[in-house]
Amino acid sequence: MPELDINIKDENGAIAIVTTILSSNNIGIKNIEVVNNRENNYGALKVIVNSYEELDKAYEILREKGYESVKVI
Repeated sequence: MPELDINIKDENGAIAIVTTILSSNNIGIKNIEVVNNRENNYGALKVIVNSYEELDKAYEILREKGYESVKVI
């Protein structure tokens, strides 16, 4: 399954911002998981999308917005 692991700040609205960016660019989310890492005030958002095309598109869009992410294929 095409998965993107995204580093996000542990703050109010962080998940909403990422999901809004993805949905406004026609990227469908099949599943989402939050993984907390309290050591550095960041968390990881694991997002499974519909296709590998959407995975590549999501990666590029989020990179342009300043998010660090890793494609899991």
